[in-house]
Amino acid sequence: MRTWSILGPLALLLLLILGLTGCTLVTPQDPAPPVAGTVASTASGPITATATLTDTGAPTATLPLTSTVTPTPTVTSTVTPTTAPPTPMPVDTPTPEPTATPTPLPSPTATPTALPTPTPTSGPPPTPTPLPGTVFLGNHRSFSEGSALYVVGEAINGGAAPVYGVTVIATFYDSAGALVGATEGRAALPQTIQTQANPFKLRLDNAPSAISRYELTLRWDELSLGSFDRATITREEVSQENGVRITGDIRNDHRGELSGLVAVATFYDSSGQVLDVLPGNVGTTALAPGASTTFTLQSSRPIPYVGYLVQIEGMIGR
Repeated sequence: MRTWSILGPLALLLLLILGLTGCTLVTPQDPAPPVAGTVASTASGPITATATLTDTGAPTATLPLTSTVTPTPTVTSTVTPTTAPPTPMPVDTPTPEPTATPTPLPSPTATPTALPTPTPTSGPPPTPTPLPGTVFLGNHRSFSEGSALYVVGEAINGGAAPVYGVTVIATFYDSAGALVGATEGRAALPQTIQTQANPFKLRLDNAPSAISRYELTLRWDELSLGSFDRATITREEVSQENGVRITGDIRNDHRGELSGLVAVATFYDSSGQVLDVLPGNVGTTALAPGASTTFTLQSSRPIPYVGYLVQIEGMIGR
């Protein structure tokens, strides 16, 4: 009785199946990552396998078994990086600000340059600024005493002939421009000759407290039925006891009688602005040619004046 080895028949059977079917035994491997490259395949020739059956005590038979084994390809890959290295960004290089170089100023010359000595040239005297060709307002101002509001100033004749009966009209307004008061009065002297400053003093009784400004308007006559002229002041004295008091003497140097005599004093500050106007009294209302009389002007309050001007005028009889 023959005895067979268990492993022998199984190996033979496996080899026969492989040879008949042409199958290739491939050992599974982990999947390779996808790469881009060139694949080179290397294959060997057909491999001949010999199987030997051993039978203890029996003749040995040899069976030819031919199997073609497909070799596992050898993959050679050249990996080309698909991501380019980052291009470095340009770095801004700050432009240095120019440094301002101060320009030195020229040093002043210590030696003064001598100016030429002016040589006086003979010629006409400078021409004074001409006055307006009509009657106009000089400087003026306002002040209060009790409930009354006063406006003082001068009307000046810039025309070529005397004018008469100069009247000053004052209108008073509040801050909104509404008319809140008005008054008018004559200038102190009946006649205003060329370049003469005729003083005036207006009074508004019970003046509204809302008054913020005033306006002045002048009116006058160019003709008169009478002739007027000034009396000559021969003496005057001033004292400041109990206010301001001016006294003096006048004389009539005209051929006719002076009647309706009017005396007035104008007080000025250091800049020539009118501070106040003070009317006065004359010892007689009519003064014969060559005759003299007295006058008095009295203020009830102090006046901080620097200068003053007294004028006395009347109508000349024919």
